[in-house]
Amino acid sequence: MNNATIVRVQDVMKRPFDRINRMMTVEDALLPMKRTESRPVIVEPRDDEDGFGLVLNTGIAKKVLAADHPPERVNLHEIMPKLLLCVASPMRIHHCARQLERFSRTWAPVIQDREVIGIASYHDLVLQGLLWQIKAAGEAAQP
Repeated sequence: MNNATIVRVQDVMKRPFDRINRMMTVEDALLPMKRTESRPVIVEPRDDEDGFGLVLNTGIAKKVLAADHPPERVNLHEIMPKLLLCVASPMRIHHCARQLERFSRTWAPVIQDREVIGIASYHDLVLQGLLWQIKAAGEAAQP
């Protein structure tokens, strides 16, 4: 790869993304998730000392659907993973890919100044970031 071409997470992250209140029920969260076809949904922290949560369709399927719990009685904070792997917005995409792989994740919130500003995924890292690097390297090799 061309070392002069540095692609950062902030260049390829998914924006906008959905943010949902942690006290919403799964039933209430499904309609906004369907409407925007959001993959991960960021769950707002309880307060400044709390961390962000993340809800995925797989989490709902495993913890609500497969467990046969009524979605109108399960709050998002009950099923969301906490202590999320987050990545910094200026991180290079290859470092982000390593972090995702190391922790067996496919998504990570992108943080800047303690706020989530986007979502990084393998999909975006490869189809936007890596392609961007390949294109830039090809243009640099042109006489």
